[in-house]
Amino acid sequence: MNTIRTQILVIVAITALTACGETVEVKQSTNTPAAASTAQASAAATTTGETVTTTATQLFNDFKANETATKDSLTGKTVSVSGVVTSVDHVIDGPTIVHLATGDDLTEAHFVIIDSDKARASALQSGTQVTLSCPKISREFDAPKGEDCTLLK
Repeated sequence: MNTIRTQILVIVAITALTACGETVEVKQSTNTPAAASTAQASAAATTTGETVTTTATQLFNDFKANETATKDSLTGKTVSVSGVVTSVDHVIDGPTIVHLATGDDLTEAHFVIIDSDKARASALQSGTQVTLSCPKISREFDAPKGEDCTLLK
């Protein structure tokens, strides 16, 4: 049943991306014996084992094209997101949030940083290129949101 659901989601994702003019690359996944017939679609995002590598802009576009398919494709995976810092918010006794540009003038991606990386994240300057690793990605008010993120570079 999961294989059929995955194949349907891949078809929906490919259709949505193709309609937006994106180039879609389909790869055969063989991570587990049951996954031999499961195809993974990617438009600028690549999957390595249980880590998905993408950009803040691509994540924004994927959520905009099909929120459900994007959530499903990222559930249970660590997401490595690269992008340009637009700002950093630090709340006393609260979270530090790194905001990345999405290519949309009105929307930024928001990433809540783990406590051990707060000092490094607070020192980031606007315009800096960063990569974050997040075990949980969602969408909040049309913006990608990462939680429990670590600062990779």
